[in-house]
Amino acid sequence: MLKILSRYVSLKTLLLLVTEVFWIAAALTILGNLYARYVIHWPEGVDVPFLAIRIALITLVFQVSMYYNDLYDLDVVNSRQELLIRILQSFGVACLVLVPVFLIFPKMVIHSSNVVAAGVVIGVLILLGWRMLITMAYRLYEVPKRVIILGTGPLAMDMVKALKARTDLGLKITGLISATSEAPAEPPEGVAILGSMDKLEQLADQVGVDRVVVALSDRRGTLPIRELLALKLRGVEIDDAHSFYEKVTGKIRTTALPPSWLVFGEGFQELARKVRHKQVLDFFLALIASVPALPISAVVALIVKFDSKGPVLFKQERVGYRGKTFMMYKFRTMRTDAEAVGGPQWASEDDPRITRVGRWLRKTRLDEIPQLWNVLRGEVSIVGPRAERPHFVQMLSEQLNYYAERHVVRPGITGWAQIRYPYGSSVEDALQKLQYDLFYIKNCSLILDFLIMFETAKVVLFGRGR
Repeated sequence: MLKILSRYVSLKTLLLLVTEVFWIAAALTILGNLYARYVIHWPEGVDVPFLAIRIALITLVFQVSMYYNDLYDLDVVNSRQELLIRILQSFGVACLVLVPVFLIFPKMVIHSSNVVAAGVVIGVLILLGWRMLITMAYRLYEVPKRVIILGTGPLAMDMVKALKARTDLGLKITGLISATSEAPAEPPEGVAILGSMDKLEQLADQVGVDRVVVALSDRRGTLPIRELLALKLRGVEIDDAHSFYEKVTGKIRTTALPPSWLVFGEGFQELARKVRHKQVLDFFLALIASVPALPISAVVALIVKFDSKGPVLFKQERVGYRGKTFMMYKFRTMRTDAEAVGGPQWASEDDPRITRVGRWLRKTRLDEIPQLWNVLRGEVSIVGPRAERPHFVQMLSEQLNYYAERHVVRPGITGWAQIRYPYGSSVEDALQKLQYDLFYIKNCSLILDFLIMFETAKVVLFGRGR
């Protein structure tokens, strides 16, 4: 496994991504070459660079389509039938995208549309066979890294759940080591308590451990430093549970998180400078996005107006950068009397206050378009934590550690928490989203922002929002 943007990524996923780019490009290149040589007799002075650009563009379209159809989510694609269906869906969508491109720009066609059609058929067969071959090879030859978790408390149990959810990483939990300083919890099925901490070295030798994750709730006077050092000098990797949890899950576990971990850990570098640079980039992106957004907004405004009584736009006070409040604008998706009784409340699944059009607007995220005005005013970023209402900010700040730290960056129209976790309607949901928000703030970068925007497009296209 490799660490990318402070998160572990499966080597199998990366291998599939890189090799399948090669297979698609190779199929188009070989077919185009054969067609040109033996059907139309390759013309003199062919523009090879332009041909390469065309192949690269078509390959990119197919790869994006495969990504958006979850072909690189190995938990989703877990059977041959599912694999075949998703490959066919991906290639079908890619062809639908390419047809208007070829009609508008005929020169983008590689010699003939027959070449692309043949490439699709051959590509489906190649990718299906390649996936099956890779899966078989991994089953036969992959040797999982053996992991021991030092601790049996809540932190250790969360670490077990996180590793069990990431089977793609090739990490196998060998067992837990109990500590006298914490009450042992009931381990999940299939995970055993190997013994006590005073026999750590001996137990590690017995099971042939590759990695030890220190997940003690309290280390004071209990951490077996000498034993851990001896294991490290023998090549065993030693990890702090909070850091390892971040890399495995893409979020920071805030429960019982010592402030020193945030102070001395990696991340948060030059955050103030990044915030300033993001504001400039956000302004220009919002300005560009406003051009196609204007006609769409006019249509949406008419639909909202005819669907239910009330104003087209909805404005509400939210908490933004450094705790300052601002008025956020959206297209109205709820009835005007939504909070007439009971005061501020979270939206829930199948909330009766949401209008018919409002439900569709939330699914497609079109209700967020007016926030471009907030971006132009410097109140909101394209990417960042979700802006919450003062009522909820005060309540959650009292109940959740580090909640106020969300405001060190501008709130965003979309964000890491928004794409990684469904819409929240409870304190527990707010805790989960906070953990993703802190991961984003800690690892804030331009690359991460573009990744989030790319994933947001996937959410919008498949209507996974709420």
